[in-house]
Amino acid sequence: MINPGGAFARAARRMIKGPIGIGLLIAAAGFLIAGVPVGAAAAAVAGMVIYGMMVMNEADAQTSGLIDVPLLEDMDAASRMRLKPMVKLDREIIGLIETHPENVVLSAMRKEVGEEVAAVLARAAKILQTKRKLQKMLQGVHRARAAVEELEQKLSRAADEKVRTSIEAALSSRREELRNFERLELASNRLEANLDEAESTLAELRSQVALAAARPAAQAEILDEARLPEMTDRLRRLSTTMEESIEAISVEGF
Repeated sequence: MINPGGAFARAARRMIKGPIGIGLLIAAAGFLIAGVPVGAAAAAVAGMVIYGMMVMNEADAQTSGLIDVPLLEDMDAASRMRLKPMVKLDREIIGLIETHPENVVLSAMRKEVGEEVAAVLARAAKILQTKRKLQKMLQGVHRARAAVEELEQKLSRAADEKVRTSIEAALSSRREELRNFERLELASNRLEANLDEAESTLAELRSQVALAAARPAAQAEILDEARLPEMTDRLRRLSTTMEESIEAISVEGF
């Protein structure tokens, strides 16, 4: 999905935080020292800011295929570490394509590959966000397992019928609690498997693109016309599977 507002805001943050922001401050000071009226200086700097944001936003759009992919800096540390290898693979894939414009197959697939990879990254970011929520919900799973084990031991030692009845009722509740936690664990494990598949598929795509880039142009066109489109189809199916995994958790009320 295209999200120009989000991408534009991120471009602004990157520009202000980076060397461009420092350059704008220097330019503003230079205008004032040179005796340029404050209003004119402010207007000039504002124009430079807007232009810089437009340039950076356009560059992001070309790289991500107009898909709203969160920046690593916007994520928590654990999610950032998990997503970072996939972002690196994305840059390497696009870099290989852009540095081999003579390869007809790669050049023709630039936009499609960029969009499909960006879609996978966006789904991966959503999965990581969902996994964080699941991890918070799973904080009581060890306590629930310990409680079940403790009640089972108490039941095995209980001789009084009324005591056994009370323990059995408590044990039934604790077992149901544990089953619910195990459903959450299974959902989290499925999401983790999606992330593993996404990273592996991107790594395979990078190797296919590298192989295509290394072949002579004539040979590459014959060998890669089928293989690379097949890889993008796999990315498309993977993106759909990832989205379905997220939606399945929402449907189940997690």
